[in-house]
Amino acid sequence: MISSFMKYDITIIGGGTSGWLAAAYLKFHNVEKSICLIESPNIPTIGVGEGTFPTTMWLLNSIGIPHYKLLAESNGGIKLGIQYRDFSEQTFWLSTSGPEEWERWGTEMTKQVALSNKTAVVNENGFVACHFVAGDLAKLLKDHAITLGVVHLSEEVISSTVENNQCQSITLNNNNTISSNWFLDCSGFARLLVKQTNSKFVSYSDHLFVDSAVVGPTPYKNKEKEFDPYSKITARTAGWQFRIPTYSRIGNGYVYSSQFTSPEDAEKELRNTVPELDQVKHLKMTLGYYDELITGNIVAIGLSGGFIEPMEATAIHLTERTIIAFNDLLKGTDTVDSVNQYLKNKIKYIKTLILAHYAFSKRTDPFWKLAQTKAYNSEEIQEFFSKLQNGKFPTPQDKLDIAYPYTQWNELLKGFFQPHYYPAINNKAKAEIYMSTYYSPSHYNYIEELRKKNEQKNIHSH
Repeated sequence: MISSFMKYDITIIGGGTSGWLAAAYLKFHNVEKSICLIESPNIPTIGVGEGTFPTTMWLLNSIGIPHYKLLAESNGGIKLGIQYRDFSEQTFWLSTSGPEEWERWGTEMTKQVALSNKTAVVNENGFVACHFVAGDLAKLLKDHAITLGVVHLSEEVISSTVENNQCQSITLNNNNTISSNWFLDCSGFARLLVKQTNSKFVSYSDHLFVDSAVVGPTPYKNKEKEFDPYSKITARTAGWQFRIPTYSRIGNGYVYSSQFTSPEDAEKELRNTVPELDQVKHLKMTLGYYDELITGNIVAIGLSGGFIEPMEATAIHLTERTIIAFNDLLKGTDTVDSVNQYLKNKIKYIKTLILAHYAFSKRTDPFWKLAQTKAYNSEEIQEFFSKLQNGKFPTPQDKLDIAYPYTQWNELLKGFFQPHYYPAINNKAKAEIYMSTYYSPSHYNYIEELRKKNEQKNIHSH
């Protein structure tokens, strides 16, 4: 076999959402740089529905993927919020609306519209959260990245040379060697490159206990009725269950702690509530993060950098923020130290908001009692509340991360009957909620319309 030597400005190891998002975003903003993505042909996707923050749609829009294309080609749907069941004595709702709408309608607008199976209409520069099928989103990003000029190699990485946090080169199964100015590790839990650096992995297992999941898709019986524009999360004995409706199917899963239940019992508990489940997959998760996501010429993006917990669709948000911050570094508008510090702060903030979902629980299952105690007493929760201006709940005066504004914190605290702030909804706003619930389009019909629009645009472009 004849071997050859190739050099690129940026080499990405691993495809999936994080690899292809990095490829598309970085090539769009650095046309002059040569970017190569190496993807193993043998790695199956997990294939469960996923959710995003509104920032993802905005980001894709900014690199030339409009909202209708995103929703159509990722088999997506709109996500107006998350319904939390059995976490507290009441079912509560977290909305994805921004502070301006929240101050006017609280969570009532998105909640009423979503529960009526209606949806908000997305404007041209789309800023709405959505659900999608991960494999389909990766394919959309891949096609876009290749159109922009990213080189795609479908090969296995068989070895890599990392010395003093610098990856010198990697060798592929076809004997080719690749060197690069930068290597992006998007290899998921394999962590091919980052595990060879001096960056330390900080485990979160003393505070967060879910480390396993059983997942599987189910078909719709009546898509028009069941294709909800919101995620559903339900507390279970040893963790929590999710339901994520995508256009093509419903993603279901039970995320649990192996300390408190076995894979067999977890599967049984999931099948009891979702009897139509066919094949399921069992997954293990390592919770924690590397303390430096950029070390030498290696950048860990997505699951290779770490994972907190799939509770609030935070993984993709962290992936996109890492990519944007790395791009600032490439452009010379930021330094490695400040990017690492920014990402460290962001990860800590997201860990804090996940802990808050356990800290105020009154559930009495052994898992929940331990999770509640550990979360409530954690340094993150204690520090977060002590730094608030009133010490009890966030207000607009507290400068919080974009990932989770004061509005959502207050929805969460209200759901757990904790001190909180909630806007007074006047009669005019109540009338607007009523009208909106009445006049908004059905979620199913709206997505069908966007899919048709996308089809027509594709025909015209060809």
